[in-house]
Amino acid sequence: MKQAKWLMISILIQAIMICLSVTILETKILPFFLGSYLLFVFVLSRITRRKGFVLLVCVVLILALSFLFIGFLNGLDTPQQLIYILRHMFFTLNGVITYFTVYIAKRLEEDNERLKTKVDLLTSYVGDTKLLTEQEFQERMNLILKAMERREESGYLILFSLENIPSHTTATIYDTLTEKALQTFRNDYDLVGRKDDISFMVFLQNTNAVGLNIALDRYAENVKADLEMDVHEIIHEIQALGIAEGQVA
Repeated sequence: MKQAKWLMISILIQAIMICLSVTILETKILPFFLGSYLLFVFVLSRITRRKGFVLLVCVVLILALSFLFIGFLNGLDTPQQLIYILRHMFFTLNGVITYFTVYIAKRLEEDNERLKTKVDLLTSYVGDTKLLTEQEFQERMNLILKAMERREESGYLILFSLENIPSHTTATIYDTLTEKALQTFRNDYDLVGRKDDISFMVFLQNTNAVGLNIALDRYAENVKADLEMDVHEIIHEIQALGIAEGQVA
């Protein structure tokens, strides 16, 4: 909020400076000022803050030397020299304000991008868990499937359902099963996602029927440590994907 406030203030000052430039600068100087201003803004928006500061210092020095050279060449008297000094101060002040305006705006844009990334990350998971939402699960699985097809790999989509479990224990069992699934299956390789309140999905990539059975047996053992149940009994569907599509697991 503070950055947004400072941005509004700097934009307001910029508008005042531009209005003043139209009012007080000579007609022959005005196009140079406006052209230089637009070019300065364009360059600042495409370079880092440190490089922008170096550019600002260079512009101020170049303007100072230019006005000094003009004054020396034309033999200006004191009142005329004062006019050029005021012009240099005007250009310098405008350059400084422009510098801060551009980089406050860029900082706000970067902050907004970071916030958007955080929001997208939070909406990818269910609550505070690493359990993927159904939409995120489908999107990631589709991307992986395309890569699997190119590499001619096989995989399996497993749907677990608690439809036959008493409703008063479903929530607790569901949390335990999904937590165990996240611990058992390959964190950076396989996917575990929520389907609805009583079912969840597991996608195993780059594995065959033997690997599928090994993974399920390992999962069953981990579940038995906390629950007296056989996870094979809650498997609602196993779908072969990739080059194994159509095969029976």
